[in-house]
Amino acid sequence: MQAKGFIKFIIIGLLVFALYQLSYTFLGRHFQNKAKVYGIEQAKNFSGSEAEMEAKNAEMYYLDSLKNEQLVNLGFTELTYEDINKQQLKLGLDLKGGISMLVEIDNADILNKLSHESEDTFFNQAIKLTQDNENSSQEGFIDAFASNYNKVSNGASLAAIFAPYEEFKGKVDWKDSNADVIKAIKEEVESKWAETHNILSTRIDQFGVANPFISKPDQKGRIYIELPGADDSKRIRNIIQTSALLEFYKVYELRDVDKLLGNINDVVRTKLGLDEVEEVTAESIIEEATVTNIDTVVNDLGELSDLGDLSNNTVSDDSAESSQVNPFYEIFSPNYGKKGEEFFYNEGPIIGYALKRDLPTINNYFGLEEVKALLPRDLRFMWSAKAFKKADGTFSDTYMLYAIKTLPTGGANVSGEVIVDAYNSKDPMGQDVVGMSMNGIGAKKWADLTRECNPTGDQNAGKSIAIVLDNKVFSAPRSNGEITGGSSQISGMDDLQEAQDLANILKSGKLDAKINIPQEAVVGASLGKASISSGLLSLVTGFLLVILFMFLYYSGAGLIANIALLVNVVLIMGALTSLRAALTLPGIAGIVLTIGMAVDANVIIFERIREELRKGKGLKLAVSDGFSHSYSAIIDANMTTLIAGVVLLMFGAGAVKGFAIVLIIGIVASFISAVFLSRLIFDWWLTKDKSISFANPFSDNILTNSNFDFIGKRKMFYTISGVIILTGLFSIFTTGFELGVDFKGGRSYVIEFDQAVSNDAIRAKLSTEFGEEATVKKYDVDSKVQIITAYKIEDKSKTVDSIIVSKLYSGLEGFYKEAPTKEAFALTSIIQANKVDTSIADDIKVSAFEAGSLGALFIFIYILIRFRRWQYGAGAIIAVLHDVLIILSIFSIFKGILPFSLEIEQKFIAAILTVIGYSINDTVVVFDRVREFIAEHPSRDYKSNINTAINSTLSRTLITSFTTFLVVALMFVFGGPAIKGFSFALLIGVIVGTYSSIFIAAAILVDTWSVSKKISSKKK
Repeated sequence: MQAKGFIKFIIIGLLVFALYQLSYTFLGRHFQNKAKVYGIEQAKNFSGSEAEMEAKNAEMYYLDSLKNEQLVNLGFTELTYEDINKQQLKLGLDLKGGISMLVEIDNADILNKLSHESEDTFFNQAIKLTQDNENSSQEGFIDAFASNYNKVSNGASLAAIFAPYEEFKGKVDWKDSNADVIKAIKEEVESKWAETHNILSTRIDQFGVANPFISKPDQKGRIYIELPGADDSKRIRNIIQTSALLEFYKVYELRDVDKLLGNINDVVRTKLGLDEVEEVTAESIIEEATVTNIDTVVNDLGELSDLGDLSNNTVSDDSAESSQVNPFYEIFSPNYGKKGEEFFYNEGPIIGYALKRDLPTINNYFGLEEVKALLPRDLRFMWSAKAFKKADGTFSDTYMLYAIKTLPTGGANVSGEVIVDAYNSKDPMGQDVVGMSMNGIGAKKWADLTRECNPTGDQNAGKSIAIVLDNKVFSAPRSNGEITGGSSQISGMDDLQEAQDLANILKSGKLDAKINIPQEAVVGASLGKASISSGLLSLVTGFLLVILFMFLYYSGAGLIANIALLVNVVLIMGALTSLRAALTLPGIAGIVLTIGMAVDANVIIFERIREELRKGKGLKLAVSDGFSHSYSAIIDANMTTLIAGVVLLMFGAGAVKGFAIVLIIGIVASFISAVFLSRLIFDWWLTKDKSISFANPFSDNILTNSNFDFIGKRKMFYTISGVIILTGLFSIFTTGFELGVDFKGGRSYVIEFDQAVSNDAIRAKLSTEFGEEATVKKYDVDSKVQIITAYKIEDKSKTVDSIIVSKLYSGLEGFYKEAPTKEAFALTSIIQANKVDTSIADDIKVSAFEAGSLGALFIFIYILIRFRRWQYGAGAIIAVLHDVLIILSIFSIFKGILPFSLEIEQKFIAAILTVIGYSINDTVVVFDRVREFIAEHPSRDYKSNINTAINSTLSRTLITSFTTFLVVALMFVFGGPAIKGFSFALLIGVIVGTYSSIFIAAAILVDTWSVSKKISSKKK
């Protein structure tokens, strides 16, 4: 009685705790709905995209206003909206929409900086070799570097490279071995990882999305970020990748460097082998280049009043010969002015202008050794951060060049390290700016710098100060005299959002390492809403059908099972909430699958109780014995599925990890509800001397006297399986699989059109745009397509993603009835985007192989321990291998034939491991009964015992399979295209797993047992 009381206390406690956790979700949804109503009200005077933006901003404002306001008083605690929001059930990106990114810290960059850009030949060879092999290596970067350094240097000392520097003072001695130095380097690198994680966390927390997630760095320094509800991936990338190296410099003006520019032109001309010409003058340059409004005026802030678009900056036919021998000036226009017939230097910090397309060429000119020899040691050329903004508010394609004057050490007059605060603000003209406050040292340096640039305080005599962020000039205001107090500001912001983002970036601090983004996914909100609808439909429908089936088949006992099932779902949702785990579409699939599998324990128990009743036992004794005899099979079945879930959790990522969490929670919750809660309800009911029915008339004797000779027919089933597997292997080795971007790398986009489109026509058009064939597939309906391309997947530049979107738009705009603008296409027509670098794809393939291998190994070990004979483990593993091969065969044979995608991706691996767990579950129940029958009838023929065991568990096997198949089939029908292939794999897995547990696993057990006996007899 004491044990029952304790169990009752635990179950009630868990249920109350789960309901309490879920109450946060109901409260959160209440206030979020109020915020939406408020947003709609505030946006009623706007229309179109402006109304959407206004409603969204008003909604965020409303929730932000509640952030620290007491909304609920529970007596023992007071809750603000922030408290409620943190505790409510999170929705994953595939249900809410949003952006996820895998951020990769550039370890080579960290290593170079720790070595202070060492020029040691072996050191740089080792870094290059490590980078070249990084994609194919599973080693950490520093370990791989250590191996490569020892290989190329023949064991030369690393201590000589790192010992002299402050970072390694007290950590590395000149006499230390390379292993000791590597250990110290690892500590420093991991410290940089932690620092980067903290900075990114600060930036993301200030971004303004609800419930952002940022993981700790993994063993390679990779950080996984999720931003539910975010939709501007370009903005996110900028926030994450901006180093925030802020610097303040004096500048040269054109008159100071004009002769130097002429010398650069001469060097370039000589380098290109062109002819000599007469001396280049301002007049000849302007005459050669036809530039719209070349005589523009530069204001005090270094911004142009009306430059126009330099896209027609072309050379006339008359001057073609001259321009060929002035290659630098052909693409660069110095900042000359013209008044009447006179030419003059425009005042201000701008040296000149160039089109965006010419910037790489000019930068190459500046990088020539002969040109670098001409430059003073304190001069550095830098481009403007943005293109010139025209009077109508649009951007031209023209960038400004500045000549930065560094200190003799090569550094800046003031660096961003002195910034203690940054905030968005407005200047006197109402323009958005970023204000900054400096510490005492910074305030002193800033006062000195502003005074030096304008010692007299004359507003017309001041020199400009370039404000530089990540080696790009944001603005170059003129000093009006000494500024004390350490206040400064950056102008040139396009809007409030940019000002807020830049202030956030500066406030969070400077990143000491470069950031790459090898994997990125964007899910549109509309796709998320559709996923919620389809996922909930499959969940609710599956739940109701299972409840109905259990009642119809098991009558009164079925009602008890349904109560347990309902509690099971509440416990799962409560556990997800308390763990702050996000509910994803595969997570919903996990719940659906758990519902189907949760009845398994009840079915095992009920079938054993029915057996005991048929033996003539009384109801109370039959219930007691039925439960007792069921525990072994239930524990073994749940443990094997749990092993598959744990392996998924360890090796999975993103949606796969979410599925694994739900699966694990579901297994634990179903065990508690089906075993303990059901037993408590039965005992409570029976103490009242009330009867319980375990069947309806039609289900009372189904399969009770079955006597099929499964073992005798095993060769026939071997043949059937063999034919399917051999056909599949032939298909696998000849045509292969339809690999998703997870496994081969590339970009995937789901595009929505305003009419039905032709996949072949789109494929032909995009092949022209990308210069290679793109994969184009229907996605759910004829007006949606999925486009997969590996175009420029190895390009790590920050602009490559926008280039590809531009090419997509150019190729697809003709397929709309009314084509959207390029901006609207990127924001609304692309409803899902996914990018995976080949290096990440390789890692995913390796982790998938490891997950499958380790899962099978751990399950084999568990069965070996539980059943104490290797034949049981062999039978189970061979049956599982059989199931996996058949699923792989079907995915290879039917790819391109079935009307939905059969991609091999991460979710497919989740499905495979779940099928392994499910198949083992079925097999273990059969094996448990085999073990029981052998113990009870040791003298009976071995094959007869196994046949009897299979027949006695047949009703349980088929009922469990039917309920699981039912809910998975509903998931397949209603779950949407995102999990169509995943649910199809589960569907096939349920069928094949049931087949193998009946016809294959036990047959293997017989044959391995026979072989083992023959070997033993020969030894004797």
